Amino acid sequence: MIWLEFAIMQRALIACILAGFLMGLIGVFVVRMRLSAIGYSMTHGAFAGAALGVATATNPLVTGLLFASGTAFLIGPIADKARLHADTITSIVFPLNMALAFVFLTLTPEVGLSSQVANVLWGSIISMTNTDLVYLTTLFAATLAIIYFVWKELFAIMFNRKLAEADGINTKPFIYLLIFLGCLISF
Repeated sequence: MIWLEFAIMQRALIACILAGFLMGLIGVFVVRMRLSAIGYSMTHGAFAGAALGVATATNPLVTGLLFASGTAFLIGPIADKARLHADTITSIVFPLNMALAFVFLTLTPEVGLSSQVANVLWGSIISMTNTDLVYLTTLFAATLAIIYFVWKELFAIMFNRKLAEADGINTKPFIYLLIFLGCLISF
């Protein structure tokens, strides 16, 4: 396997392993708690944020992360306030984020769908830097620690949210935490 001799491929392989494990770990909760549309909504929130970053001449990666995080922080409370499932709100936010992205892109007609904006939406595993790998490893360790410390509550909520609430568990912070972790991992 000559391709493993290259540092770029080693970083890509490590990133694939870490990201794959993270997505599988959070994916169990996401599917069981019916939050399956979260990936689409968060990535397109990042797309809107990246487009805003390009339009305002700021770092599109930072604005993309902030926009996706803002979207994640809004989904849970809006779902609770509207008494709808978070997946329904996520499905509503998805086209809203796309519309905002295109509005922001039209603010800078000379840029269009630049590579800066497109990289946030599609990315490339080959373009992983050592800094990106450190961020991914930190996210991996933090997610494992969070899941370890709140496993009992997450398991109860995953089994049945109403029973968990009847048992005295305040489920909202845990649902919001999973939405936010889903945002970070899908970004």
